[in-house]
Amino acid sequence: MESLIVRSEPLTKQVYRAIKNAILSGELHPGERVVESRWSNQLHVSRSPVREAIRLLTAEYFLTEQDGVIEVYRPTVGDLRQLYEVRLAIETMAVKLVAQREPSEALLEQLEKNVASTVCVLRDAPTISNVVTLNTEFHWSIVVASENHYLTEIYQNYSQLTETYGHWILQRNLLQTKIVEEHNAILHALEQADAEVAFQAMFNHIAHDISAIQSIHLEGV
Repeated sequence: MESLIVRSEPLTKQVYRAIKNAILSGELHPGERVVESRWSNQLHVSRSPVREAIRLLTAEYFLTEQDGVIEVYRPTVGDLRQLYEVRLAIETMAVKLVAQREPSEALLEQLEKNVASTVCVLRDAPTISNVVTLNTEFHWSIVVASENHYLTEIYQNYSQLTETYGHWILQRNLLQTKIVEEHNAILHALEQADAEVAFQAMFNHIAHDISAIQSIHLEGV
């Protein structure tokens, strides 16, 4: 990987992004060691910004440290299930609130475009990163539209983990994903401003991911 470091941006931020992208792209695998000196040499920076970037990524559960050894976080099936159980509680309530308050035309248009883009990505070039990015945008738009500060804050606290785990799950289950069908169900319920149907559609969507987690053998877990 070529160094993309530019001096006009804080080095820690750039190193953080480089390592995080390596994790999300699959260049670094769960359980793989992250060596400070190697990244320092690879990015042509001192060890200080690398050390700080590793600290930040460890705090966000992208990396883990034990006895001085830094590794890419290796989730257990239990970790994945517990995270998605939190999503069941938070995101179903968020979508219900949006439906109760009647979603704006701007939100509905945004979600429609998102689903259309997802269809195109899955049809033409089903790259995991693009699918996960679109999925994150879809869910984030709904949570923000709930206008509930506490729900939004909780979502932000686990959204990085959801994005990371989403990559690992889709790497093994991309062809079986029903993301378009399930997002359309949520969208249609919002168009009808039907809070109960929207709640159930979101519940089914996230519960499907829990079922996939339980049935897929994640390598290295």
